[in-house]
Amino acid sequence: MIAALPALICGALLIGATIFEFGLDVAPCELCTWQRWAHFAALMAALAALAEMGRPRVHAGLLGGCALARLAGAGIAGSSTLIITIVH
Repeated sequence: MIAALPALICGALLIGATIFEFGLDVAPCELCTWQRWAHFAALMAALAALAEMGRPRVHAGLLGGCALARLAGAGIAGSSTLIITIVH
């Protein structure tokens, strides 16, 4: 059940980003759009890990993939923050 937490977090982040973009007309920057792909990959890996709970090695591998996708998202967010800090 540990895979449920990243799935919920990534799902909530993607839903929130969609609400901001289409509901509140807040246009995302290019790096924000890239970050959504990382969240989506982490969400898919977490959901697949939930489906494969009976196979421990596959489950662990999928959770590792989820963690890597989340690290990629954090790297993109860090890059975005650094770029905004330098530009402004």
